[in-house]
Amino acid sequence: MTLNSEPPRLSVSLSSPPSGPGWLSRALGAIAAVALLVLGVVFSAVLFAVVAVVGLVAFGWFWWRTREARRQWREAMAGGPGQGAGAPDEPDASSPGGARFGRPAWRRGPAEDVSDAKVLAEESRPHP
Repeated sequence: MTLNSEPPRLSVSLSSPPSGPGWLSRALGAIAAVALLVLGVVFSAVLFAVVAVVGLVAFGWFWWRTREARRQWREAMAGGPGQGAGAPDEPDASSPGGARFGRPAWRRGPAEDVSDAKVLAEESRPHP
C-alpha cells in the first residue's frame, strides 16, 4: 500500500471571476419576455372574442326557439285568469282547427287552410 505523500493542490487562476450573463443574454431575455407577454394578451383577446360570439349565437338560438312559448305566455297573461293555454274555449291540437285555429293570416304558413277566417268573420256579425 502506497500513500501519496504530497498534499492536494488547489489551482488558482488570476483571471476575473465569472460575472453572470452578458448584456446580449439580458437583452435577448427581455425581448423574449415582452414577446411572450404580447402573445398572451393576443391569445386572451382572441379567446374572449370566440367565447363572446359562441355565447351570442347560443343566446340567439335559445331566444328564437322560445319565441312561441313567450308569445303564448304573453297572451295568457293579457287574457286574465282562466284564459291560459288550457282554457275551455280554445281548441286543442286534436280538433279540426288544431293549434292553428284563429291565427292571424300574416302568421299562417302557405300550406295552412285560411277558409276558417271568412267563416269566423261572418259569424261575428250581428244578425238583422
